[in-house]
Formats: sequence, C-alpha cells, structure tokens
Amino acid sequence: MKKKSSARELLQKLGTLMALFILVLIFCIMMPDTFPKITNIMNIFKQASINCLIASGMLCALITAGIDLSVGSNCVLCTCTIGVLVENFGITSTPLLIIAGLAVSTFAGFINGTLLTRLDLPHPFVSTMGMKNVLWGIALVITGSKSIGFTNKGVDGLMAIGGNSVFTTYNADGTVNFPGIPISFILVLVVFCIFHVFLTRSALGRQIYCVGGNPEAARLSGIPSKNVLTFVYSLSGFMAGMAGVVSVGRLASANGNAGQTYDNDAIAACIVGGASFTGGKGTIWGTLIGALLMAVIRNGLNLMGASNDIQKASSIARAMVTKYGMSEKLGTIAYGNESDEVFIGRTMAQARSYSEDVAGLIDEEVKSIVDRAYARCEEILTRCRPQLELTAQYLLAHETMSGAEFAKVFTDPEAEEFLALPSAT
Repeated sequence: MKKKSSARELLQKLGTLMALFILVLIFCIMMPDTFPKITNIMNIFKQASINCLIASGMLCALITAGIDLSVGSNCVLCTCTIGVLVENFGITSTPLLIIAGLAVSTFAGFINGTLLTRLDLPHPFVSTMGMKNVLWGIALVITGSKSIGFTNKGVDGLMAIGGNSVFTTYNADGTVNFPGIPISFILVLVVFCIFHVFLTRSALGRQIYCVGGNPEAARLSGIPSKNVLTFVYSLSGFMAGMAGVVSVGRLASANGNAGQTYDNDAIAACIVGGASFTGGKGTIWGTLIGALLMAVIRNGLNLMGASNDIQKASSIARAMVTKYGMSEKLGTIAYGNESDEVFIGRTMAQARSYSEDVAGLIDEEVKSIVDRAYARCEEILTRCRPQLELTAQYLLAHETMSGAEFAKVFTDPEAEEFLALPSAT
C-alpha cells in the first residue's frame, strides 16, 4: 500500500514534466526544421519569463487557499508607471525606475492583503477582482490611454533586462552561432532558486503552507495568519512588478490595455504545475514546468501557422480548467467570461512573437528583392540603351507616343527612319 502511494506521488510530481517532454517531442517531429533550433528554444524561454515571474507570486497566494486576480493589471501598472516617469519627467536612471515600478506594485499588493485581512472579506477573489479593475483604470489614466514607447529614450539598460541575451557567440563571417541565453530567463532561474529556499527552508515559508493547509491548526499554533496573508499578497504584487520591469524590454512600450491574459496564464501555470485551489500544495519548480508547458504550446501553434481561432480555443480551454477549479472552490461565485479579452491578449502576444521570429528573415528578403530589382534595371539599361534613347528623342519632339510606335522601336532595326525623327532627317 505504501509502495502504491509513493508511486502515485511520484507520478503526480513527474506528470507535468512528462507532458512537457512529450509535447516537445511531438513538435520536434512535426516541425524538425524550425522548432528544435536553438534560436527557437531561447525564444521560448524569453516568452515564458513574464508568466514565470507572475506565477511565482501567484503560487504563494494559491498555497494559502487564496488567489490574486490583480497580477495582470499590477504588472501593467508597473510598466505604465515607468513609462510615465520616462516620458513626462525625463527620468532615465535604471535603478530609480526599477525601484519606482516595484514600489507601486508592492503597495498595490499590500492593499490587497490589507483589504482581505483587516476587513475580514470572505475570499480574496472579492478584493483582488476589484483591485484588478482599479489598477487597470489607473494605468489608463496616467498614460492617457496611449502607448508609450521606450525605444531611443535613454533607457537601453532597463530594456536589456527583458530584451537582451548573454553569452552570444558569432562565427568568423559575423553570423550568429549561439543566440545567447535571455537575461530575463536567467532572472527567472535566480528568483525561482530563492523561492525554493524560502518556501522549503524558512520559517515564514512553512507558515505559508500551514495557513493554506489547515488555517485552524495554524491559528491554534500561534501563527499570525493575517500578517502571513498580508505578506503573501505584497509578495505577489512585488513579483507582478518584477514582471512589469521585464516587459519594458520585452514589449518596448507601456500600454494600459496590455496584459489581459496574464492572470489566467499565471493561475494555469500554477495549477498545471501541481498547485491546488484548496491550498497547502504546490512547488516553485512545478510552476516553472507549467509555465514552460504553456509557452511551448503557444510557440508551437505560432510556428505551425495555426489560426487565431485555434489559439483562441486553446486559450479558452485552459481558462475553463482554471475557472472550473475556482468554481469548485468558491461555490456560487462565478468567474465571468473573458473570452474577448483572452482573444485580444492572445493576438497581441502572437504579433509580438511573430515580429521577433521573422524580423531578421524579412530584412534579408527585402534586401534580396531590392538587389534583384537593381540588377534587372542595370541589365535592361545596358541591353536596350539605343532603343530607350530613341524613345526619349521621340517624346521630346512629339510629347506622346502610341503603343504601335513604342513596339516598333524595340522590334524594327529601321525604327529611326519609320519614326521620322528630326535627328534622322
């Protein structure tokens, strides 16, 4: 009996990793020329970075049997705050911009925790759903409902966090040999290592599991549950802000309408990775695998050229799994239908992914077309120079030229006498 139980636990822990491995294998078989390339693999890591960071904070909320629906808008507010500081106040100091963005997001998370614990709300769904709309409204107000670009604004150091890679190598002819590891994914690995130590080795980390696993036992043990919950939602806001810092380089703009799918994606990554809405369960490495699984699905669909409808259906399927789990936990509280928002967010994410994947190929193709057109013009000028000069002389004398006369120039050696040009008489 004990062996069966241990085997079941092992299968639960490795199930998501096996699913990721099988999915990667399927895409490699279907697209052997594109998907397995190291450039595409690094692109998947870059695409998963924002979701990984948000999901790390979401995991702590789920472990306490709660949820934070404001992470998407919190991430967007951080990016918009940085954009306003750069655009309206001319601040370009990277440390100052990062501190300002993280402070705003952490404070929003602190408000979430305070509303939950001090007002004794029945579930964080209420406070975080309200905060979600408030933060999105603030982001739209401070940006004037406009997009703020970061390119050529003197914040290249900040943009490098989400857009650049390290350890890139080149061949002798200048072409890229190894595209490098995205800085954003290195940040993810560092953060996840810290989270692993925090959740498994620290007293506060164990208290988070206790509060979610058995709140009454935690209270009787003297654990300050309200303080733990306030810290958890402040941490969730902090991680959403860190994702907002990464999105500065990832998206190269601040837009109050962005991030419509961030909260759904983060919840799905945690649940797929082994967390539970009932609390007390979940690991940071399972969340990483869940986020990578979602990034692989999205990248594979993009490379396959799947239509928006197929990607929309895939997104809705993940949302339905998430919403079913929430309704099972919350009973009569409905999550609401956000299919249009999911579709808009998916389209924006797909456009960004396509632009990164094919920008280099487009530049090469345009250059090739221009070179071929230039060579063709040179060939025509060399081969048909006498006829073109004769046509120019005729037009100078008569202003117009019929189709028959034009054809005569290029087919009849005696065209000069036929046209009766002044220079020929």
